[in-house]
Amino acid sequence: MKNHSNERVRNAAKNALNKSWILAPRNDASEEVSSVQESSKTFFGQFTDKAIKVLMLAQGESRRLKYNFVGSEHILLGLIGEGTGIAATTLNSNKVNLKNARIEVEKIIGRGSDDVAAEIPFTPRAKQLLELSKIEAEQLGHNYVGTEHLLLGLIRGGDGVGVQVLRNLGVNLQKLRNLVLQAIA
Repeated sequence: MKNHSNERVRNAAKNALNKSWILAPRNDASEEVSSVQESSKTFFGQFTDKAIKVLMLAQGESRRLKYNFVGSEHILLGLIGEGTGIAATTLNSNKVNLKNARIEVEKIIGRGSDDVAAEIPFTPRAKQLLELSKIEAEQLGHNYVGTEHLLLGLIRGGDGVGVQVLRNLGVNLQKLRNLVLQAIA
């Protein structure tokens, strides 16, 4: 069973690199997601409103830092910034807040200097995180991807900047994973 799971993770990583997911930029955070690139519609169809909000917030964090990509670190900031989902409350209970996480992200990647494009693509690691989130949801028997699955996917990915930020903030990743699983049980 474990080999089958590892194979699925490897396939998810390969598939992630072959897709070009870009969420449409939004002018207003309260506005509904109005359009998603054709190749993304099916993929994001299982995502809850809160999970989509996280990804939009991640784009906003990327823009704020003047980067032309959305990485796992931006998704982490989006998870915290969303504020009400299982991921946000679990992170908050582990003393992870937006201010400290932003500081850590800037320590690690700094700030960009480019003009930010209208459409900001996901990095290969962020794409892998999204694929892993879907796998986490499926393995839990869920037919949706929520903020909790995004956080589980981030943790499962293991070595991105988002995980590095959590480690730098003193978070025990296994304990965090267990708390998320307890919250959805």
